[in-house]
Order: sequence, then structure tokens, then C-alpha cells
Amino acid sequence: MAQLGNPVKIKRLTIQSQAPGTNLIYLDNIRLEPSFSLSVSNVATTSLRLSWTTPSGNASAYEVYQDGNLLNGNVTATSLDVTGLTCGTAYAFAVTAKDAAGNVVANSVPTSATTTFCPGSSTVDMIYDEALNPGWQEWSWSLKTNYANPNPVKVGQKSASLTYTDGWGGWSLFRSTHLIPTPQTTIRFWLYATTNKTIAVTTNAENESGASRTVSFQPTPNVWQEVVITMAQLGNPAKIKRLTVQSQASGANLIYVDNVRIETPNGAARLSASSEVPPEGEMTVSPNPATGPVRVQILTTEAEAGTLTVLNPVGLVAYRQSVQTRIGRNEYLLDVGRLAPGAYLVTWQTATKKLVKRLIVAN
Repeated sequence: MAQLGNPVKIKRLTIQSQAPGTNLIYLDNIRLEPSFSLSVSNVATTSLRLSWTTPSGNASAYEVYQDGNLLNGNVTATSLDVTGLTCGTAYAFAVTAKDAAGNVVANSVPTSATTTFCPGSSTVDMIYDEALNPGWQEWSWSLKTNYANPNPVKVGQKSASLTYTDGWGGWSLFRSTHLIPTPQTTIRFWLYATTNKTIAVTTNAENESGASRTVSFQPTPNVWQEVVITMAQLGNPAKIKRLTVQSQASGANLIYVDNVRIETPNGAARLSASSEVPPEGEMTVSPNPATGPVRVQILTTEAEAGTLTVLNPVGLVAYRQSVQTRIGRNEYLLDVGRLAPGAYLVTWQTATKKLVKRLIVAN
């Protein structure tokens, strides 16, 4: 419901094709299911905290899943500290609520998080962390900022509140010197949006010129989410002098950002992310056979946009998701528990690569 702006009630449901021309899709098992939100906080190199809301119904315990595998089957609180993780690694999490008899009450909305980079593995140009970095100067428009906002906060004690006072306002920052990115450089920040209005990110090679491609996305309201933007998405700019985060909708809009930074893996990290990976990439699917959530892990030497598809035994699409892979390891969580038993093909495909794995869905 957060993705829909938390509607008070539902009387009508529309599934629309938003493209010119004819379009054929197949639908099955359409339903409304109870769920509850799941969030991540206190992210460190080897640990993080999961927190979730209490679902409707008589929930007495929770099962927590990490990358599709049961992490803890009897959590009685609504939070869990996860330890023993690997630095600089993406993880997927989901929580199932059960009643005293062991019956499923509701499933959480899955979430994912990436632990912070290993010490010494990357160079970080911090833009905002408790305060705006003096090496970056603000030149915004139609915007009110508070760099000491006490709540909500993702990392530390403060976040930056950005109130766009009019449509198409921009949080625009100038760097005192040029930043020279590598193909592995990423722009990263935590975002808490209060609406689902589109947010756009752009860089400039100079203060007033050399604009990169614009990366636009529609955030989920009222939850913290990590935004990761690759240089490939921006058109591989040769240098960065200015960064702009813009509200691309009419009217006022309030967002919060935290831990805004530009990260570039050092030589050793880039090597581990690319040299050990086959040129065509590598994909693993586990557990296999599966009865519930499945972890799909993709290792690739390139940052590319693509699709993750599950084909049923007769070749029809049972699931499809657009994905943006980063150099190194990428992980995605698929819930195949509702698929009929049988053999399926899991396919990851970009403009230049295609990987296929066979998946058995058991009873």
C-alpha cells in the first residue's frame, strides 16, 4: 500500500498498458494479501538491524529470511539485529508472521540492503553525513533545507530534510574541485520520501554545462530506501562538478536524505569485482529445488540494465522484473512458492549477455 500512497480504501483496480500499440499479457491468481512493512537501519560493514510493523491478525512469532534462507525461526519482537555479514555485500530479507499454532498470518514486503564497503576497499567522497561537506556548496532553487533534521534519520543522529516548495525544484550542489569517476563509481544515498512523486538525479561536468543523463525513479513513500546510481546510468560522465536531486512533479514535495556520498572502489576492490568473474558473467539460483523464496545471484563485469525472467514449463513468462546490475555481485529474491510444481527457467538478460539456470519448484 505504501507504493500506492497508502489508500484508505479500494473500490477499483486498474492494470493498464502504458505504451502505444497492441499488447498481450497473461494474469493469474490476482488477489489482495495482508502484508506489513520491513525496514533496514544501523547498516555497518558486517551487521544491520531489521525492523517491521505489527501486522493485522494474531501474530505471536516471526520467521526472518536472509537471501531466501531461514535466518531465525522464532523472533518474538518486531526487530532483529543481523550479524556476521560480509562487508560491501547486498542482501535480501523477508519476514513471515505466524500465530501460536504456526499458521501464516502475513508476509512482509521484501527489502534489501548493502553493507558498507570493506575498510580500505573504496574511496568515499562524503557529501552529506550529519552536515553538508564544506567541499560542496549549495545552489538550489524552490527548496528549503534543514541539515540538522532529527527525525526520521537513517544513519547517525541527523538527516537532511529537503522541502521542494514548488514543482521541479532542485537540491543542487557544487563541488569545489572536479571529481574524476571511474566506471565503477556510484552515487549512493538513503532516501525517505513522503510522496511517490518522481525524483531525478543529474550531474554536470561544469557548474553550468556538461549535463549527464538524468536518472529518474518513483520512490516508495514513508520507508527508507537506498538509492544507488551507476556511472553507466548517467552516461559515463568524464568528470563531476555538480550534483542535482530534483522533484519532477508539480506542487510541494518533502523528502529526507542521509549519508549522501560518491564511492569509488580502489584497485583491489575493482579486481575482486571483475577479474574473478567469467566474461559472460555467472548466475546461481538457491535453494534449488525450492518451495518458497529463491535467491538469484549474478556476478558480472559490467553495469547494465536488464531483465530477470522466470519461464514456466510451456515457455510462458511466470515472472519478470527489470534490474540494474552493478559490477560484482548482485542478488535478487524471488518468491516462487505460488508457482505450480515443475521445471522453470530463470533467465537474466541484458543487451549483451544472457544467463539461464534451471529451477525446480517442488510441492
